[in-house]
Amino acid sequence: MRRFAQDERGVAVIEMAFTAPLLLLLILGLVEYARYAIVREGLSQAAFQIADNAARLGEARLTGPMPISEKQINDVLLGGQIQGSPSDLRQRGRIILTSLERNTAKGQWLHWQRCTGALRHPSSWGVEGDGQTGQGANGMGPATARIQAQDGIPVQFVELAYDYKPMVFTVPLVTGKIVESAAVPVRSDRNLQFVSNDEKATVARCS
Repeated sequence: MRRFAQDERGVAVIEMAFTAPLLLLLILGLVEYARYAIVREGLSQAAFQIADNAARLGEARLTGPMPISEKQINDVLLGGQIQGSPSDLRQRGRIILTSLERNTAKGQWLHWQRCTGALRHPSSWGVEGDGQTGQGANGMGPATARIQAQDGIPVQFVELAYDYKPMVFTVPLVTGKIVESAAVPVRSDRNLQFVSNDEKATVARCS
């Protein structure tokens, strides 16, 4: 009995049996945090790329600035879904593209808004037509980083929402829905009066 009480050969195995599950949970948690950060960074870059592509639409003609078309907008939205990260953005994401402009009263106007993606997510900062008159609307984006358009320089504002699913389990501070936004001022000569649709393309309405 004395020899048995002094035998410590199985202590390491017992300690490992207790600590291994905790160590595995810690490793999986760190992996989940890293994956979440990577997905969020990819969505942020995708939002900026969509806004930048939308800001480049339009060109000048002999008769004056050319209006952008619904087909061009659809191409920008489709490109965002294809190039965006993660790859299932079309089914679990929502892209909201808004043309933020100034109205005749110097107020902020959400002139037009287009959406794509199967995720049900309403615009966080207004819908198409808000601020058409007066100065009631004050731009788009969080209060700490409000975006406003200047005279003759509209802003292409993108809100990108994604339904994030954990790989193994949910960890603290990781939300189920990721929302990223980006804004780029229009850098081309564009007719701001309307969006043309000579090709009779499907309009990507948000409703």
